[in-house]
Amino acid sequence: MSAHNSLRWAGALSALTLTALMLTAAGCGEPEQPDSSEAGVTAAQVAEAASSASVPLAAPKAATRAHTVRAPHGAERSDEYYWLRDDSRANPEMLAYLEAENAWADAVLKPLAPLQATLFDELVGRIKQDDSTAPYLDNGYWYYTRYETGQQYPIHARRKDATDAPEEVLLDGNARAAGHSFYQIGDWAVSPDNRLLAWFEDTAGRNQFTLRFRDLVKGVDLPVTRSGLSPGGVWAGDSAGFLYV
Repeated sequence: MSAHNSLRWAGALSALTLTALMLTAAGCGEPEQPDSSEAGVTAAQVAEAASSASVPLAAPKAATRAHTVRAPHGAERSDEYYWLRDDSRANPEMLAYLEAENAWADAVLKPLAPLQATLFDELVGRIKQDDSTAPYLDNGYWYYTRYETGQQYPIHARRKDATDAPEEVLLDGNARAAGHSFYQIGDWAVSPDNRLLAWFEDTAGRNQFTLRFRDLVKGVDLPVTRSGLSPGGVWAGDSAGFLYV
């Protein structure tokens, strides 16, 4: 498992501890003990930490407002929470509701912070941070993905003709992520003539990717971009075009 997964583990831990907290509060009792005596943190420890938490009486409730969503070709559906969608992230009512939800979640999970830290440290301690995929040969180049210690994002690279040839970095996710609160590299592809790179990246976390291009010979990014896409595409056989959805 690679180092970039550590933040995903953090989110999973919040879900795990919150689930244990709500089950305990509901009187579901302790989960069964794991069979392995080598487990670093047991389900019983999660339940014990959850049982000592003080749960706020009620979570914030979003107001409902009648709204009809009209899709292409005449399809319609009712969505009473559609007003919460704000792609500009500027609606004060929507932001106030999200802040209230976050404050409630923080209050619920606060007693479990030490346990979350223990779980997080144990999981991260088992990760090989400077991990790398096995290289594969494609059209004269050996391609692979690697990670660096302390960094969160992948580095996609290649070597010409041999695995010990000089490295050519195609995409450095850590450099691309600088200045963004969220970053994800989607699909990427090198043209059949090995001269151009196409890749998809998301800097908003909404699974809407931007397609970008790079001249690998000159080492410069091209001004051509397309936004609001799914992260997938393929080069034309003559390298003169790129097909995407």
